[in-house]
Amino acid sequence: MDIVTLLSGNREDRLRNFDIFYKYYKANFPKSNIIVVSQNEHPDLRNYNIFHIKIETSSNLFNRSLCINHGVSNSLSKFVLIVDSDILIPNKNINYFLKKVSAKNSKFDFAIPYNICNDLSEEETLSVDINNLKGGLARACVNVNKGGALIANRLKFASSKGYPECFWGWGCEDDAFFEISKKLNRSIYFFSIKKKNHLKIGSYPWFRVYHLYHIKSETKKDVYFKKNLNLLKMIKNMSSEEILEFNKKRNFCGKY
Repeated sequence: MDIVTLLSGNREDRLRNFDIFYKYYKANFPKSNIIVVSQNEHPDLRNYNIFHIKIETSSNLFNRSLCINHGVSNSLSKFVLIVDSDILIPNKNINYFLKKVSAKNSKFDFAIPYNICNDLSEEETLSVDINNLKGGLARACVNVNKGGALIANRLKFASSKGYPECFWGWGCEDDAFFEISKKLNRSIYFFSIKKKNHLKIGSYPWFRVYHLYHIKSETKKDVYFKKNLNLLKMIKNMSSEEILEFNKKRNFCGKY
């Protein structure tokens, strides 16, 4: 299994989180290749044992889908973990959900390896112990359309053309990917928490991830976020036949 992540810019908190990310995954999955994709602004990552892919676009807007797709297309592993560089996933989660996708005769193409996200404070992030993940404010993930982490059969991901690259800026690309996947009859394994109060009741197994603190962006005030919402609405309203036609026309690792 290869690990694919991405970096947006050279901001101090992003680079700090990547350093924690790298140390954590390298310690827990020493045999996995870590593929890091950056767009336009490329941080100096020469001190890390990684594959660093640098892509250039004519737009200064970040395209998360494009970065993810480039990372996966450069993997030779049968399975990939696609994870944001501020997310730490306990290895027992990864191993459990990887088996769901990789088992012989598995019916699952993708898996979401969490149903609870613990948001760490800045202080907790600065003092995080990669050998003993804990802390953070827990929030339940009620729906399947949650981003930040995905275990994928690489060939199934590529044949679906990955994440839709028409989404610029932050927002909605995860939801669009899952909508397209469902209409292409891709099977996604996700241990859902049906109601938010089950977080307190403890009715379901808890698969936590830990979200490292970073400065919040004003995503929802971005004009492109509204455009992305409209694109997502269009995809949701498409039939399976229309999604097939949509997929024939869209880019996979396109040049911009």
